[in-house]
Amino acid sequence: MLEEFLKWDSPGGFLWQLVDGVPVAMSPPVPPHGAIQSEMSRLIGNHLLERDAPCTVVTTPGVIPRVQADRNFLVPDLAVTCSSTDVNGKALHEPVLYQASETLTHVMARLDRAIARRKLCVC
Repeated sequence: MLEEFLKWDSPGGFLWQLVDGVPVAMSPPVPPHGAIQSEMSRLIGNHLLERDAPCTVVTTPGVIPRVQADRNFLVPDLAVTCSSTDVNGKALHEPVLYQASETLTHVMARLDRAIARRKLCVC
């Protein structure tokens, strides 16, 4: 299902997600939503820079989740990846954060934990 979705020539004007095997059109964002998304991206990006983290903030990326990866392709507002291979493809496979709908304090705490685990990991 996922391979077919990625090859699919979807109708223009919308972003599409694959949710449990079903293509779902996303509504276009309204200006206040875009402003919040931009501010969150800037704040998270600055947070990563201050910690010298090897991570990247990506807006509206495609994300292939670990669970039911063959049936889902999600498009969150923001994602953070610390994998250099993630930023070169069609989708993120190893995001450390996505769907940034939590308060900024919780987002920053989760990022700090993910960065610490990445720095401790000899991968």
